[in-house]
Amino acid sequence: MKRYLSLSGVVAAMLFGALALSSAQTAAVISGHSIAGFVYVDLNNNGIKDAGEPGIAGVTITLSGDDSQTTATDANGAYLFLPNGCCEYTVTETQPAGYADGIDTVGVGGCGAGTLGNDVFTDICIEGDEATGYNFGELPLETPTAQRKL
Repeated sequence: MKRYLSLSGVVAAMLFGALALSSAQTAAVISGHSIAGFVYVDLNNNGIKDAGEPGIAGVTITLSGDDSQTTATDANGAYLFLPNGCCEYTVTETQPAGYADGIDTVGVGGCGAGTLGNDVFTDICIEGDEATGYNFGELPLETPTAQRKL
């Protein structure tokens, strides 16, 4: 199972018309600048997006740094930024309603993996690289059990 859209996947989607990108985003794809990850329900609370753990759609993710962008996760909980420049970035998640905060995981790639905070990754360094696996784990809220009258 593919866990993120790779640079080659983005290029293939562009070639077949399945992904519409602006000219600035196209330049970012060609240069390899990308930051990607998931927001998902971490059913076993281990900080790893395991098979069968569903993504959470519609979560707001913000990129800041040399380029600022905001996006929402897709139906699979995936997000992808194609920044217009290199260097250091911060990715921030807006905590989704209906979920408790889980374990977030710093990704790989780029010239520096970055630093983990609460619902934020800072100091992500990309210079012509793909930075992937910046995942935000969430927990289902516990539902109160029905109380019996004795």
